[in-house]
Amino acid sequence: MPRSVQTLGWLFRAAPWLGRLRERYGDAFTLRIAHEDDWVMLCSPDAARQVLMGDPAVLSGGEANAVLRPVVGRRSMLLLDGEAHVMQRRLLLPAFHGESVRRYRATVAAIVEREVASWPAGIALACGRGCRR
Repeated sequence: MPRSVQTLGWLFRAAPWLGRLRERYGDAFTLRIAHEDDWVMLCSPDAARQVLMGDPAVLSGGEANAVLRPVVGRRSMLLLDGEAHVMQRRLLLPAFHGESVRRYRATVAAIVEREVASWPAGIALACGRGCRR
């Protein structure tokens, strides 16, 4: 598909576009966006796991994710490679194990309920891209 068509699909209907590409090409496909290097999209958890567990000397992502620096900060795992990435991952991983996540469930639910209760009644909320009314 031409790069221009892929760019328009990504910009204006990203989620449905990616769904159609997955149906057409399977769990791994290349996305070509204007002014970007090619992106390889992995839709299978097993494929993503394989990449994440791959040899860090071959599969480094920090430099490719540099565009995220203003959003995530310079020490984000997404921007680090090699030993620095491994050290940050070891620090963060315990918080994402099953029991740790289950302990936060009630806290997160309470925060969400409190926030939603503060919303004004009877006023329409703006929805983001891809929202269906």
